[in-house]
Amino acid sequence: MPDRPEFDVAARSGVGVTDGHNWILPAVIAGGWGLSWFGPRALRWGLLTAATVCSILCFPITLLTPVTPVSPSSSCRAAMECMSGGSALYWIMNGLIGFACCIVLSMLTLAIETIVAALGWASRHRF
Repeated sequence: MPDRPEFDVAARSGVGVTDGHNWILPAVIAGGWGLSWFGPRALRWGLLTAATVCSILCFPITLLTPVTPVSPSSSCRAAMECMSGGSALYWIMNGLIGFACCIVLSMLTLAIETIVAALGWASRHRF
């Protein structure tokens, strides 16, 4: 619970981390990454690169989201609250969670491929 609930934009606009809309992009990224292990190595890295670009592009999309006009009698205290029913927050949260997912999966892929390469090298160099 934040110390100042009047500044908690996500709570006031009804957007939370547990909303299903926030997990669409990360779910697609994780599913595609899992399936990419059945393909060539370049497919995994290409998918992670494309997913990272898509996650980063969520931020310019947020800027292009139409903003509802704010009247002087409006109770909006932050600019994000007044954006078309909170849909801009969904784009931002999708981008942030998707980007974090890409970073974690990139590190995991690097670790797994390093282990597989080391095991392959060790099996080729047995006496």
